[in-house]
Amino acid sequence: MMTNMEINEPTEEPIKTPEEKKGEPQGVVPFQDTLRVRKLYDANWDEIGGVTNSKARVYLTNDQTLESVSQDVVGLDAETYDVNNEFASNKFTVKVAGYYQINGQVKWLSTEADKQYTVYISKNGSIVAYASLESSHVTSITTVISDIVLLAIGDYIQLEAQHNGASSIDIAGGTTTTFLSIHKLS
Repeated sequence: MMTNMEINEPTEEPIKTPEEKKGEPQGVVPFQDTLRVRKLYDANWDEIGGVTNSKARVYLTNDQTLESVSQDVVGLDAETYDVNNEFASNKFTVKVAGYYQINGQVKWLSTEADKQYTVYISKNGSIVAYASLESSHVTSITTVISDIVLLAIGDYIQLEAQHNGASSIDIAGGTTTTFLSIHKLS
């Protein structure tokens, strides 16, 4: 059964910016969606947080020497992108909790035959995934790793590497050779 309803006509009132809304009564914390960047505002219309879809890609710029049997943090020192400013000092530190796709790659230079070359994803200093190759020849090889990891705010991710060669071995620097990429999925 239909009842009488009042229909409100749309108003011509323009959408206000957070600066224009300062001092107005509050009820809902809104967000502004411009170019896929979401900004959150507190009750005083001051910006809080930042980009909610966290993602970063970082790489090793120069070759790094790794000692035999030592598990070392890869010295990722340059960014391809880091949209939420979460990468610093060889660590990706989470600002937005969720499931993250994590991909890593290490290119080993001058490997030894019949030795293991391993790459790790570590979360808060503990291994969550690893991939290992055994070299059957003396040349360079690339170890690749990928996983989806649940991360909380404040957790950090590092890329680590280890080999069991007789002497130290270099890993290759360069944006396409040794890198880590992290993208928040949900």
